[in-house]
Amino acid sequence: MLGLRRDLRDRHLIAIIADPDMLTGMLLAGIGHHDPRRPSPNYFPVDARTPAADIESAFREMTGRRDVAIVLITQAAADRIRAVVDGYG
Repeated sequence: MLGLRRDLRDRHLIAIIADPDMLTGMLLAGIGHHDPRRPSPNYFPVDARTPAADIESAFREMTGRRDVAIVLITQAAADRIRAVVDGYG
């Protein structure tokens, strides 16, 4: 961790917003993390019935977390909140 900025040192998780099949595969690969001190884990399942507002909320929460380095979001989920994704950063 030499040379890594102090504000990036604690970013070690990958978050994922995806359909149940993709999410299951990623969780089996070991990216799932649930901290009892946090209200939500680092993953959010999306299906056809998931409201866009819930996807947007999950995206905003995950991109705002100090322990998340990367947010993976499937194309289908990103398309449903395109304005938010495009406006990020």
